[in-house]
Amino acid sequence: MMRERTIDLALLSVRVGLGVLFLTFALGTFRNPDAFAKQVTDSDLLASPWLELFTAGKSWWELAFGIGFLVGLATRVVGVAAFLALISYTIFLGKVANPPYPFFGVGATGNLDRNVALMFCALALAIAGAGAYSIDRLIARRRAAGVRGFSAGNSGAAGDPAR
Repeated sequence: MMRERTIDLALLSVRVGLGVLFLTFALGTFRNPDAFAKQVTDSDLLASPWLELFTAGKSWWELAFGIGFLVGLATRVVGVAAFLALISYTIFLGKVANPPYPFFGVGATGNLDRNVALMFCALALAIAGAGAYSIDRLIARRRAAGVRGFSAGNSGAAGDPAR
């Protein structure tokens, strides 16, 4: 019982941390979309229509990741999507850095890019689920009790009826 509570609190901590980070990433792009669009355009990494889709969508999917992580909704799906997005961001940053990254996620001075650590946090949530303190857990409990009308996500935490 104590171990499950500890795991659930750890998952909550990771979710809140990633949720807040993704919300701040989204707000930064929403505040200055032209600067972000220029940065992506100047990188010459994406061609139309991918360039426009990426610059238009980045803020929205980061907002969705942030909210999903904070409330624990569809956490495994959000974890996989965030993991993939962070891989693409790290590739992008490695190409536009001056000098470019010599190796994925490692800067010219040997420092590891913060996105690598965030990738592993997102991957941990994709594997473990949201834990007890989440909407996913509420949905799983209602499903297990036979309540209709809930279909999104599952928490996958220890002792979860949806596991």
